[in-house]
Amino acid sequence: MSDLNSFKSEIDLIVFAASHGYFIDEKASAQNYKMMRNAQDDKIAVMLNGENGQWVYCSNRDPNDKGSIIDFLINRGYERNDWRRIAATLREWNGEETPLKYM
Repeated sequence: MSDLNSFKSEIDLIVFAASHGYFIDEKASAQNYKMMRNAQDDKIAVMLNGENGQWVYCSNRDPNDKGSIIDFLINRGYERNDWRRIAATLREWNGEETPLKYM
């Protein structure tokens, strides 16, 4: 079972964001990041941090909307202190079993 920090590098945030309705905007993307948009015209840049190997993102519309996959979920409706729900979501996405005590 992984801890929350390991999800930041284990789960490709580009693929995860795509599963939440974002699509890659190839024209706005560059070699070191992918620009992604959703139907509500939210726009985020997603990249792999070369220093620590963790996926990060930042919004072009809201300077406070940035960070890891955990921040991505929190900024899209998950409660900041609902670590069990966040962990369960990321474990499910990562193909890990969620222990019953977290359900």
